[in-house]
Amino acid sequence: MFNNENTVPMLRFSNYNSPWNAVRVNEISDLVTSGSRDWAQYYSDSGCKFIRMTNLPKEGINLILEDLKYVSLPTDSSEGKRTSLLPGDILISITAELGKIGLVPENLGTSYINQHTALVRLKEEINSSFFAQLLASPKVRINLNRLNDSGAKAGLNLSSIKSFKCFLPKLEEQKKIADFLSSIDKKISLQKEKFAFLTQYKKCVMQKLFKQEIRFRDDSGNNFPDWQIKKLGDCFAHHNDKNGGEDNQLLSVKMNGGVVPRNEIVGKDNSSDDKSKYLKVDTGDIVYNSMRMWQGASGLSKYNGIVSPAYTVITPKENYCAKYFSHFFKFPNTVNLFRRNSQGLTSDTWNLKFPLFSQIKVAVPSQNEQEKIAEFLDILDTKLNALNQQIELTQTFKKGLMQQMFV
Repeated sequence: MFNNENTVPMLRFSNYNSPWNAVRVNEISDLVTSGSRDWAQYYSDSGCKFIRMTNLPKEGINLILEDLKYVSLPTDSSEGKRTSLLPGDILISITAELGKIGLVPENLGTSYINQHTALVRLKEEINSSFFAQLLASPKVRINLNRLNDSGAKAGLNLSSIKSFKCFLPKLEEQKKIADFLSSIDKKISLQKEKFAFLTQYKKCVMQKLFKQEIRFRDDSGNNFPDWQIKKLGDCFAHHNDKNGGEDNQLLSVKMNGGVVPRNEIVGKDNSSDDKSKYLKVDTGDIVYNSMRMWQGASGLSKYNGIVSPAYTVITPKENYCAKYFSHFFKFPNTVNLFRRNSQGLTSDTWNLKFPLFSQIKVAVPSQNEQEKIAEFLDILDTKLNALNQQIELTQTFKKGLMQQMFV
């Protein structure tokens, strides 16, 4: 059944040259099952951990445990006994986002799963960390997703998982590969921890800066002037120039902030659209989504181009620093202020066109202090971007290795 197949990976540790053996999941497992329905009745503020699909990572095999649910089961629950997790169990998402993989760690404690997750408990002669990494590898994950039942909703059934074919080396090589990939995962985890810490630090600093709980001094060590209450219309001019030129770069605002070429978001530039009413954007302008400003959809443009008239383009007046306001507009208190002053269209749709925006009053520091604050927050953003790039590079490096280390 498995004849004439390549059973040797492209990349191996030295001293290992035996072909890998083809097996089915049911041949190397003691249990393949999934959780039951109706767990909501057992939800509790404390108790045993309840692992859901959201706790399975999109990348890697380490469970995401920041957002846990808890359940409290009756002592005689048969479902609890059947779906209770053990260290080394492998979890597979079998609905919606198919094929996400999680490895149950040693210290998880008593925990359970629901019907959206399959549980594979391996025989002792199989290294569970290796097998989880194998299932999470790009090639194997693609093959696993091909088992989709192809019904109205995406899904994997247990019989397909049991019959899923894969290739395994001997246990010693399994351990070698697992240890190596685990060391890369630890590096990625440390990078993510640094990123999360710096992100939280930035949030705390922004709170104190914009509430004036901490203040900068000028280069001579003197206090800056008191902040002044200004209307945003005093700080910005409405940049309402139309430019329908087909050669202009089409820009868009990401939901998490930042003005980028639209093809970076949607993969195309909508070149067939009528751009006669599109708005001109110059480098240094701030662009915001008039209906999503209260969600932080604004950014400082580093590009010349055009945007849809659904956006509002504003230009800082003299003595006002665009970089400062691009940070200030992300401050949660400011975002809430925008929502309170927006025109409600529906229960979840708000509109903040320039006439409303211009009347909003905020406390504004002097231009020199604006620049000091912006420079400091820019430095934090540079560090965050560098950390994010490190994470992406390490993840890409691991993916490249896994492409070659598994059959």
